[in-house]
Amino acid sequence: MSAIPIRKGREIWYSLRPDGEPIEEVTEITPRALDEKTFENQICSAYDRVGILYERQKRVGNGIIDIFVYGQPPKIIEVKRFNTPPHLMQAIVQLRFYGACFRKSQLYIAVPEGVNEKYRSVLRTFKVGEIRVDAVPGGNVHLCEFDVPEVTDDSMF
Repeated sequence: MSAIPIRKGREIWYSLRPDGEPIEEVTEITPRALDEKTFENQICSAYDRVGILYERQKRVGNGIIDIFVYGQPPKIIEVKRFNTPPHLMQAIVQLRFYGACFRKSQLYIAVPEGVNEKYRSVLRTFKVGEIRVDAVPGGNVHLCEFDVPEVTDDSMF
């Protein structure tokens, strides 16, 4: 069995406060960070165990949805490898585009180590929730929905 590629270390991001003062944000990248496909497999395995119907890599008019969960409303899940501001913002933009292809939907981000608490308010602003995967005894995983978003209604059709 080959090792899962991971990154360790720190990433430093700089931004400005409203008063113009710089803010340095240090993001730790932990060994828990899985590659996206492995993490996506864990999520789908959990859905399989409970019989939830989903589609992986669903093609829509403006991209490819990582995981599309059928239901009323459907759930659109964007899987990201890292919990850094650029990765999260990219996921939010992707989700908003994908959500526009459906009359109503719920949008979620999934990151192996979970979304950092300080970024959750940004997700809520854009009506995006979080799917977390928690390990349970026996090697299985348990899916948890955090900050369940309201249903979007921004279809372009």
